[in-house]
Amino acid sequence: VENGGDVKLLRRATTVTVVDDDDGGVVMFELPTWEAGMQDNYAQVTVIRRHGADGKVSIDYATKDGSAQAGKQFSSVNGRLEFEAGEVRKVVQVPLLPVA
Repeated sequence: VENGGDVKLLRRATTVTVVDDDDGGVVMFELPTWEAGMQDNYAQVTVIRRHGADGKVSIDYATKDGSAQAGKQFSSVNGRLEFEAGEVRKVVQVPLLPVA
């Protein structure tokens, strides 16, 4: 307010939403399925962290046979993803094998 004028409040109350962002979140795949072309060397599987990114979170992963089989279409991989505080995206590279 300039020059010491009066301030008038139009509302006596308002709604305030408090977002609880001090949660470690939930780790999940970004997409339910992936496709890779015959020319691709890797399938890049994106893992995301939602509903909070507080603190360090780690998760173990491993590939599993499905419509593609380890040793035939891809090389098995396993490991641990570590998300630092505030980090919300990681990519796992699965090596694809050439078609015989």
